[in-house]
Amino acid sequence: MMERLDTNGDGQITKEEAEAAKAARFAEADTNGDGGLSMAEMQAFRAAEKARRMETMRQRMFDKADADGNGVISADEFEARGAPMFDRMDADGDGVITAEEMQAMRDRRCDGAMGDCPRRGGGPGPR
Repeated sequence: MMERLDTNGDGQITKEEAEAAKAARFAEADTNGDGGLSMAEMQAFRAAEKARRMETMRQRMFDKADADGNGVISADEFEARGAPMFDRMDADGDGVITAEEMQAMRDRRCDGAMGDCPRRGGGPGPR
């Protein structure tokens, strides 16, 4: 975000830089250039923003998994990506994740989310 808003690269975001970024975003959304945003323009803009964020996230995830940076995830790199999570969940290090260890991991995750633990259905989980 800093790189996007700090247009002169001085390490600070001025009010003018923030206002210019806001105006540029509006102009990008106002595809017909009439100075106003229709519902269709707003929806299209939001969808494009979401797609850009998702692509950035996918690229970061890929880059993280591609440990040697060759643009291909090898079988070893693919297998290695799950190991740290397994090791964190296997609290006693016996090579087996028990139901209790799984629940403890969920509890730690939910506590970090201030008690609002999401479920697959999107609602808060039981406490």
